[in-house]
Amino acid sequence: MSADKKNKVRILHLEDDPVDAELVSATLESEGLSCDIVHVDNKDEFITTFSSGHFDVILSDFSLPQFDGLTALRIVRELNTEIPFILLSGMLGEEVATDSIKAGATDYVLKQRITRLAPSVKRALREAEERLQRRRAEDALNESEEKYRNLVDNLDIGVTLISPDMKIVTCNHQVRKWFPVIDSNNRQGITTTYDAFCPEHCKLQCDACTVALAIKDGQKHECVRELEIDDTRKSFRFIATPVKDSKGTIQGIIEIMEDVTQKINNEKERKELEERLQHAQKMEAIGTLAGGIAHDLNNILSPILVYTEMILLDTPPGSDQEMKLREVLGATERARDLIGQILKFSRQKQKEIKPVIVSDIISEVLKLIRPTTPSTIEIRYESDSATDLIFADPTQIHQILMNLCTNASHAMRENGGVLDITLTTVNLDQEAAARTNNLTAGQYKKICVRDTGTGIDKDVLKRIFEPYFTTKKIGEGTGMGLSVIHGIIKSLNGTITVNSEPGKGSAFTVYLPIAENLVLTQLIQGNDLKRGTERILLVDDENAIVNAMRAALTILGYKVTATTDSKNALKRFLQNPRYFDIVITDMTMPVMTGKELASEILSVRQDIPIIMCTGYNESVDKDLVREIGIIDLLTKPISLHEIAGKIYNALHNKNG
Repeated sequence: MSADKKNKVRILHLEDDPVDAELVSATLESEGLSCDIVHVDNKDEFITTFSSGHFDVILSDFSLPQFDGLTALRIVRELNTEIPFILLSGMLGEEVATDSIKAGATDYVLKQRITRLAPSVKRALREAEERLQRRRAEDALNESEEKYRNLVDNLDIGVTLISPDMKIVTCNHQVRKWFPVIDSNNRQGITTTYDAFCPEHCKLQCDACTVALAIKDGQKHECVRELEIDDTRKSFRFIATPVKDSKGTIQGIIEIMEDVTQKINNEKERKELEERLQHAQKMEAIGTLAGGIAHDLNNILSPILVYTEMILLDTPPGSDQEMKLREVLGATERARDLIGQILKFSRQKQKEIKPVIVSDIISEVLKLIRPTTPSTIEIRYESDSATDLIFADPTQIHQILMNLCTNASHAMRENGGVLDITLTTVNLDQEAAARTNNLTAGQYKKICVRDTGTGIDKDVLKRIFEPYFTTKKIGEGTGMGLSVIHGIIKSLNGTITVNSEPGKGSAFTVYLPIAENLVLTQLIQGNDLKRGTERILLVDDENAIVNAMRAALTILGYKVTATTDSKNALKRFLQNPRYFDIVITDMTMPVMTGKELASEILSVRQDIPIIMCTGYNESVDKDLVREIGIIDLLTKPISLHEIAGKIYNALHNKNG
């Protein structure tokens, strides 16, 4: 019942003649219209019924006592402008009919032609449905437009529609934010032209204008311009795309605007970092060369220094000869200091020790290496929340991390993998510190750089921190990287360990003491010239150094056996191992190195003190040489006071 009633056409019929009312009902039913008709015959009843119920069509007699159809039409149109209203009349002049249509009537039907009523009602219902669907479509379109306008307005890029005559038709919120003149012009009813987006020196439709070019050739164009926004110079990327109709005629231009200031600044910063890295690599190469030259100069300078000090011992104080010798000695010492500076440069020793937050430097290094690391390598970084400081030169910490990360990336360049960097704070007790390369107990920053690359063979691991040792091809490395950073870490009272397995990758772990555990050590050199009578075996492949040191040690009272051949030195020692009280040997010698000679001697006699001399102190692993029994190190050029003190201390420690 309710379903049938729902499908019926609800009609409000204003008619005072019951016969005519019945005729209308019968006519509509005969034409197949299922209707639910409510009959009223006066004004009050019409208004009440119309206001209280929903009707699809209104039929109204034109002339009623004290009421008429045109008045009823005006009432309906005041309350509802959409509902179909059809006038019925026994006689309706042409002028009245025209006035009723103008007043909003849908149609008029003469009672003498009542058969026209059903088609008129059907047409009115159809048109009403079409109006309803059209209104719904317009509402949906408006809703869609509003949704997409909100979407475009919330973009952080600018979107503008520009007419073919270079006027701004509409734009989103971001454009209006960048260029307030648009809203200002709109409030004044002024259309803004495209030159609002152009630099001050540009003219409308200049050759570089993306919109003008797009209008001219119908193609997409883009450019980057610098504009003054809020008293700040900003860089914008403009992309102009033509909008064409079905015939290919350009109807306008859609232009996208993007603030690329930060991107450009980041790119400039990346290039600057790359240039700094290239410069650092060049300086490292120069430093390596300088270190080699300085080593040779030390060998030349050592005998000059020793002989000058020896002559001064026999020169009368206050004499003219003493004054001249002091000048020579001063110049020699200045040369020694200069060579020391060259060696510091070549070793990249600390230049400015200060508190450093390691995590900040790791972030800077990652920023540098990410753009140059192959996409097949994933970079991971994890840090604890602690911000403990270390005392170091930031440049050196940067150098350590760059070297380790670059090596890790190199190990994965063919098959890709994961570069994993972790930063933690660890507290090493005495037992743990002893296991970690004999560190001092305390708190340390632990930096671990892991890769999933090719790994390192055991034989290579043994030599990995040796200077000039490398497994890379010519042009890919000098062999100084790990040696240099090993020296840096040791100078900071830290250590570096490595674990690796071929085919499974490598892990380099750096321990650096946090600031409150660092202890500054002062080296105090005594002024007394220590002497003795013990027997010394002296070995150096440089004749000048051997002669100078032999003469100096003889003056100090020692009995010296000197040779420039390490094999010959070993032979002499083996002839009578108990004859010598101390051995002084150079580090770098042909045939047999100082370490090899020391190992052979100590294998025969473990209690003999050995002092090793080197022109490049950082090339020697001090812990390693002490492990094999070498008691002390001397850095060339060697002064008479220095070698006298070292020998005295070595013999004293031995005898004590």
